[in-house]
Amino acid sequence: MPRVQTIVLLTGFLSLTPCALIGQSEPSVQANAEGIRQLSDEVHAAEQRLQASEKELADLKTRLAALESTLAAGASPANDAERPVAPPPADLADTVSMQATQIATLDQTKVESSSKFPVKVSGIALMTASINSTGVDSPIDPTAALGGPGNTSLSLRQTVLGLDAEGPHLAGARSSADLRVDFYGAAAAGSYGSAGGLLRFRTAHAALDWQHLQLFFSFDRTLLNPNTPSSLVQMAEPGLSWSGNLWTWMPQLGASARFGQHHSLVLQGAWVSPPDAPYPAIPYTSSRSVLATLTEASRSLGAEGRIGFESGDPARGLRVGVGGYFAPHTLPNVGGFDSWAATMDVRIPLGTRADFTANAYRGAGLGGLGGGGYKDFVTDTEGTQVYLRAPEDTGGWTQLALHLRPTLDWNNSFGMDNVFGHDLRAYAPSRSGYGSIARNRTVTSNIIWSPRPYLPFSFEYRRIYTAPVIGPLWNTNVFAFAAGYRF
Repeated sequence: MPRVQTIVLLTGFLSLTPCALIGQSEPSVQANAEGIRQLSDEVHAAEQRLQASEKELADLKTRLAALESTLAAGASPANDAERPVAPPPADLADTVSMQATQIATLDQTKVESSSKFPVKVSGIALMTASINSTGVDSPIDPTAALGGPGNTSLSLRQTVLGLDAEGPHLAGARSSADLRVDFYGAAAAGSYGSAGGLLRFRTAHAALDWQHLQLFFSFDRTLLNPNTPSSLVQMAEPGLSWSGNLWTWMPQLGASARFGQHHSLVLQGAWVSPPDAPYPAIPYTSSRSVLATLTEASRSLGAEGRIGFESGDPARGLRVGVGGYFAPHTLPNVGGFDSWAATMDVRIPLGTRADFTANAYRGAGLGGLGGGGYKDFVTDTEGTQVYLRAPEDTGGWTQLALHLRPTLDWNNSFGMDNVFGHDLRAYAPSRSGYGSIARNRTVTSNIIWSPRPYLPFSFEYRRIYTAPVIGPLWNTNVFAFAAGYRF
């Protein structure tokens, strides 16, 4: 900087010199001319020194960039021991020292697995509170109205923890995996641990991704239901569960192929092992092994497939798909039945501030997928003869999401699961609770506000209508609030 100021002052002096020479004697003029030549030589030398300094600075920047690349690549300084490197100036040394400190800090905060590949910890510490006007199946995350007095809850059991890992490349494919758990597992009633709940396995994925192909195994909702309603209050069981949302998590082994970039045809298929529905809650016969689900007892896996079309933004763009599902079930010493479903899903962006999403299905024995009125089958007994039936079912859900501001969303949704009454009526006299439910409907409206990406808040109103096949309609109003911290 001083050199530049010197050059500016000299230039100003030279510009004033001709005026100052007017009226002087010839010797004085010659002396001044000699002084001007000397000053001109000094200015020229200063310009050369300045150019040399700029070249040296550019060379130092190049060396610094190379050093940063070496540090980012994790190279050992020993690899560059034979390279002569000029000692950096003081300011450059300070910069390198600061960056080395930042790299060391990042290295300390990185979680590393035994495979030496990085693992990211994520999740949300979530507090939920709800007021239920009448009796429900779960005070914390109700999905059905069951009559009786209401209740109030305050809980952190819907807190979610997650791990995300990036692995090595295999045959040109990128490998990755993730895992999610919460604390919604059932604890013994009346114990001090019942308020806290137990650690529960939620979802998991592992995949090999090529440009147009993915091979995966997972524990998650069915491929037939790629969309899910938006809710911060309902995390233990997603929004509209048992009211048209086929949400249940199950083991899957499959593949997905994508053809095209901005407009893509998607083909998906997987072997699945669906869980048993909540009803009946205990083994139907003493000979049934409690370690085997009805599908596992059939000695065969289920299957699902979906064909979809996607366009635009993967998170909010157009998406349309149709799918199918089939799974055999065996009830030891009683008989068997087949679960099946045909499905359709759609997501339509409505400008930049709204989205419309919907799923629909028609099938039978869908309790394992989150439909069927909480049951896969119903039975009736006459003497020693047991009659078994998988009730047919239809349902679905819709949601209109309004993005009022980047930090504020307003979601309105409706869902319904409707078991055919003629499939249940003959069995209803001996059934109560879940066993008699023929229809479950839920209307939901919630506001999700995130003043910061890691600080979400939500208020939600829910109206649940649960209709038994015989008897009066049960309904409840749910007023719920949630506050979370994402990490």
